Amino acid sequence: MGKKNEKLKSCKSLQLISSKVNKKGRIKGKNKKQTQLLKGCCCHYIINKKGKVKSRLERSEDGEKLFCTLCGEEFDRNLLGDEQLDATVDAFKEALNQYKLMSIKLNNNIKGIEYGAQLGGQLAPFKKMYKRSRNVIMKQKKIKNNKKNNFASSSVGSWRINRR
Repeated sequence: MGKKNEKLKSCKSLQLISSKVNKKGRIKGKNKKQTQLLKGCCCHYIINKKGKVKSRLERSEDGEKLFCTLCGEEFDRNLLGDEQLDATVDAFKEALNQYKLMSIKLNNNIKGIEYGAQLGGQLAPFKKMYKRSRNVIMKQKKIKNNKKNNFASSSVGSWRINRR
């Protein structure tokens, strides 16, 4: 965990969120707008005073949901499948396209139009990164389950033998 922890400590958004946590363990900005922006950037982890990266997620009563004590977000613990991910991203794309259309029709500020365009450009890479991360997590779970199921094992030549 040492090298991974060092990589996480260099993450600027994690450093920023960690510096804005109040005594109650909640994200607090200078004003309401900054607090809202910081909550949107929440990674659900902080760097504590000892320099360790710690999770701020708690499980719900039924164990199906996770709750972030920093930003107050609650989300499903189970990973999205391909169909569910596609449907979610497609629904967001539709809302984003409508926003871009409204921004131009109403002569909205340039920042809003550029924001919509940038956000739209991030959706395709997001889907790809989500799927890659999900596949790595699934492989890790599979390896962990295999280790639990194999009480003892030995290797004989190129054959792997599992003993129970």
